[in-house]
Amino acid sequence: MELVEQELTRFITTHEPEVISLVGAWGVGKTYTWQRAVKDNLNQFARKKYSYVSVFGLDSISELKRQIFMNVVGSEGADSAATFESFQVALATLDPSYSSGKFRKTIKAITDKFSSVPYIQQFMPKTDIYSLTNYSDTLICIDDIERAGDGLNIHDLMGFVSFLKEARKAKVVLLLNPDQAKGAKYLEFREKVVDTELHLVPLAENSLDIVFGCLPHDCVKATLYSVVKKLEINNIRILQKIARSLNQLEPLLESSEDKTIETIVSSLVLLQNSSFTSLTDQRFPSLDHILKEFCAYPFDEDGESEQVKQWRKTLLKVDFTSADEIDVLLAKGVESGVFDIDALKPFVDIKNSEARQYNTHSEYSDAWRDFFAEFRDESTSEVKNVADCFLKNVDGVSLSDANSLVTLLRLHLRGDCHEIKQQLLDKVISVYAKSYADRREAIDTELQLGNIDEVLSEAIHEACLEKNNANLPVEIAIEKLFHSTQQHKYVAAASTASIEQFYEFFLSDKAKSSGARYYIREVLSFENYAGHNSEYFHIAHAKAVQALQKISERSIGNRFILGQFGL
Repeated sequence: MELVEQELTRFITTHEPEVISLVGAWGVGKTYTWQRAVKDNLNQFARKKYSYVSVFGLDSISELKRQIFMNVVGSEGADSAATFESFQVALATLDPSYSSGKFRKTIKAITDKFSSVPYIQQFMPKTDIYSLTNYSDTLICIDDIERAGDGLNIHDLMGFVSFLKEARKAKVVLLLNPDQAKGAKYLEFREKVVDTELHLVPLAENSLDIVFGCLPHDCVKATLYSVVKKLEINNIRILQKIARSLNQLEPLLESSEDKTIETIVSSLVLLQNSSFTSLTDQRFPSLDHILKEFCAYPFDEDGESEQVKQWRKTLLKVDFTSADEIDVLLAKGVESGVFDIDALKPFVDIKNSEARQYNTHSEYSDAWRDFFAEFRDESTSEVKNVADCFLKNVDGVSLSDANSLVTLLRLHLRGDCHEIKQQLLDKVISVYAKSYADRREAIDTELQLGNIDEVLSEAIHEACLEKNNANLPVEIAIEKLFHSTQQHKYVAAASTASIEQFYEFFLSDKAKSSGARYYIREVLSFENYAGHNSEYFHIAHAKAVQALQKISERSIGNRFILGQFGL
């Protein structure tokens, strides 16, 4: 890029008649690079006049000549489009009478009345007076050569360019993509007409700086630059499409975790690029392949084509292993140009939740890693650092990690500042117990094995019990305990019932439909329950047994029935 820019500067700042061409693939920024060179060298133009023309759709050399003439401006205004006033100046170079007040009034009257009509062509002479124009003091840029209309062939165009240089002493720069049909024909005449050919092959970071140079340095920009470089995207038009997409997605990104942003931006860049290049660049698969067929770790890789293997390498460069709901919705947005923010939000919220859990675990793990990094003299600063990270990220801390911290804090109770250390220990236990109860419907098996600090275990049980009992009537809890397939959800609340409440339930009309044997067997099963919340089941078992024994005292028949079960 730097060498190309240096050569363009030399071309603009020297006067000799010359033809150069700036060639490159679609979207790499040929026009942008040239226009920037013009703007950067406005005060060093060797020629006094400048004309920029796009031949996109032009069908004849006559049209091209007219466009060059109409777009001539002074070099001091080379970074601006031609105006009515600049056209008047150009007319005066053909005939001074064209600059008279009467002629200017005629032009203004026509343009006021026919503002939607290409007015210049309506009154200009039919003869080819444009060939008479002296371009010895003009630099001409002819852009989009490969997109010229069917009536304008490259043979005639290149001949005209040669005429401009040799007969009219002009400086001419050609901008084109030689890989396209008409661009390819340019190659036949390049040697005879073009003095210098510059190839524009910008690096991905060059194109990124053009499109995203003003973007704040945050996670979006960091991820964007990383993925674009890995995929070697240097097409400015694709990057501009990505920029427009990011603007639409900003409401989601601005409130997301960095890890979520990385996922969304990475997928967006991949999908946007594949959407526009998969047909012309074999490195990139189609959207359908990415969303429906791609497998990061195939069962039979040997049976795949080389093309599919190449696609896998490309996708794995950006750590893409499989498509999820977010990718599907992003792909729809890429295809339609509009992203459904409402549909994306629930899935983005899930990603954010997962990211926060990851961040929590990572930060707390880092604190422990620092603690174990070296041997040290007795100090509480490292312990306090672990405790602070614990309290900050408590919702993502596992039971075993919480137990480790409690054990460490107990070891530090001896020595100075005993009261302060005890306060910290009590806070860690109470905060974790509440967090545990809020996040779980059942108690971990780990808590039942007896390997957890006794005070921590009791605090967790009490917190879970308090949560489960908060809004659930005991009578309903007892009924659910015997009739729900998810008994563990209700056993904590049911275990708080009194013996009298169990007694009344067994004698109620609700209990009669299932029969005495059913309830006796259920109660007996609670004693040996070893799953989630087994301690609550054991409490419920003891109270229910006493309630049944009380029922046995009501009649000989009751005693006989319960006696059959050892009660």
